[in-house]
Amino acid sequence: MKKIITLIAAVAAAMAVVSCSGKKVDITGTWNVDTLYGETVPETLNAPQVILNEDMTYAGVTGVNNMMGAYTFADGAISFGEAALTKMMADSVSVAVEECYLKAIASAATASLENEVLTLKDAEGAVVMTLSK
Repeated sequence: MKKIITLIAAVAAAMAVVSCSGKKVDITGTWNVDTLYGETVPETLNAPQVILNEDMTYAGVTGVNNMMGAYTFADGAISFGEAALTKMMADSVSVAVEECYLKAIASAATASLENEVLTLKDAEGAVVMTLSK
């Protein structure tokens, strides 16, 4: 009987730890890109955004082109698969934003959500992108 009570107490303690630290963060939805590598995103041909779907696919606008692909997100770690892109032409500012945006998405390693701001960081912990709804 003592073993059963000890086992129940251990399971309850483990569940408490999981419920406190295992809070699921929902990052799905349409996110507007506010900053890239600490710089405010300038006005572009099409405002950069990403749509993170529940089925772990993403779509969006790079500032010039439309994009889509797959992503993974678990326990704060995020990874974006290679994007399929349209091939439109644009002004040099929009193209520069697109290049920076694609670099940031490719280097994203962690994602955190605080005060309705989604922050993506690279493997070294540097902020590569902030987004808001």
